[in-house]
Amino acid sequence: MADNAAPSMDYEEHTKTYARFVQCSIGLTAACLFILVALIGFGVGSGVGSILVATIGMLVGFGTAVYGAASEQNSWIPALVVLVLMGLATVVFL
Repeated sequence: MADNAAPSMDYEEHTKTYARFVQCSIGLTAACLFILVALIGFGVGSGVGSILVATIGMLVGFGTAVYGAASEQNSWIPALVVLVLMGLATVVFL
């Protein structure tokens, strides 16, 4: 006979794990978008300005993406602000 001694599912821990997964997924998506904008800056841009914007923007963007993934709250807004500024600076140097 089967013994029903298995513990029940911990829904609170499951919810925390899922929220953390979503938070890290948003951070990884932001990092991929920074890589995409940096590749546009490296590939299409001409001159030292576009290379500097792409390099510095990617490094700062990775920092904000890691901050957003590591924080307890939904703090993806700094990454979004840096991404928009990096995109605008990339367009200026095209």
